[in-house]
Amino acid sequence: MGAADPASDINEAIMAAADAIAAADTDSLDEDGDGDEDEDVSSSDADLLDLLGLPAYDDIDMQEVPGPTSEEEEGEAADAGEASEPDAQFDPAVPPQHNYLGDVDDLGMSGQLFEDNHRCTLPLFALPGVVLLPGDTLPMRLVDAGERALAERALAAPVPYNRIVAVVHARRQLNGRFSLMPIGCTAEVRQMRRLEDGTINCVARGRQRLMIGRRRGPVGVLDFTRVPVTIIADWPPLHVPREVRALCTYWGPWAHRPFDAYRLAASAQRLFACLAPKARPFCGDPLELSYWLASNLPLKDETRQQLLECLSAVERLALEVHLMSKMSNLHCRVCGAQIASARDMLVMSEEGTSGVFVNNYGYVHDMVTLRVVRQVVMYGRPETEHSWFPGYAWTIANCRICATHLGWRFTAVRPHLAPAAFFGLRRQAISEGWSEGLTRQPGLSLHAMTDAAAGRPGALSV
Repeated sequence: MGAADPASDINEAIMAAADAIAAADTDSLDEDGDGDEDEDVSSSDADLLDLLGLPAYDDIDMQEVPGPTSEEEEGEAADAGEASEPDAQFDPAVPPQHNYLGDVDDLGMSGQLFEDNHRCTLPLFALPGVVLLPGDTLPMRLVDAGERALAERALAAPVPYNRIVAVVHARRQLNGRFSLMPIGCTAEVRQMRRLEDGTINCVARGRQRLMIGRRRGPVGVLDFTRVPVTIIADWPPLHVPREVRALCTYWGPWAHRPFDAYRLAASAQRLFACLAPKARPFCGDPLELSYWLASNLPLKDETRQQLLECLSAVERLALEVHLMSKMSNLHCRVCGAQIASARDMLVMSEEGTSGVFVNNYGYVHDMVTLRVVRQVVMYGRPETEHSWFPGYAWTIANCRICATHLGWRFTAVRPHLAPAAFFGLRRQAISEGWSEGLTRQPGLSLHAMTDAAAGRPGALSV
């Protein structure tokens, strides 16, 4: 068989993004329980657990979560007259404070950024399950002595490297080892507290993209205290010249629309509003919006890493428009069971529909919050200790089919707190579902898109 024509795939991807933009400009898209414990398990479930070699449900505290309650059922419950007082809405400003870490000292923030293509050496944190983007918040509980040494080195570094660390995604290979992704992000430690047992609690903020000196390789090869990095340039997008928009040039609209960052940003805002209608509109330039969408869309780690590696805001926004126009359901990454709809995203933090949190053992979880999740069972009893959302108790949520740890269910323990319950799904445990097959993978370079446009301008017509 002959090799596929890359220009054809590129043009198809650009056409898909352009069609999504046109549809967002002309069409208005429609916007779119809590159950009793059930300890009885069907014989088919028992046979499946036996086949998978998992413990029987009878040996574990388990509660199956039923489907969502309809609006009619909720209305009938309200008519029953149990709750006459109005619900108190959860404050989305609380989760970004990470109060579960206890008292931390505010170290302030530095407004100084490194110049483009600046080269230096930084302490490196390789985190599985986390793709840090500029503007993201990263809480960490450093229990390991090696991790604490990295933080101490960053705190002792001279200006302008003081409190600056490098963070990259560590991907697990088939052999069980981890490999480092070549592109990561600098992070500035802004809050910190040393505990009596030596543990360091800190909160950092993503700043600039970087490329590590050594590309993919097994974790342990590099000296993580001094890793050579190069700052990647992020040029602010420019407006399309007025003469071009007024059709006073030889080239028609098809030549500039796929590369108009502000047009792409407006289309991306409208598409995201359809997925999360209650989310606050993002205020910022197209570059900041491209990173914010990459952080808040319910995407797995690999897709977010590919978005981080995009060369420009235009490329990243075009791919996000393409993804959102086809985004449908969320699936369990192991067995493929459909567990949620992308339209069930819920805003529980002022940072958006997702958040990064750390548990007592220092493991960092990046998760997406949703109103409803299906095909899950709850293990254990609700716990309020170390809850990432004050006023809510957390319970481990596993896939009903394969028992994979999907995330947690959070239930309100304060009277009349709304929402009464919601879910947080780990990005490591989910995969995206699409209404149609994607013609390409994220990560296409802008230069390749430009070359394709020059070769077949008719393919870019909107």
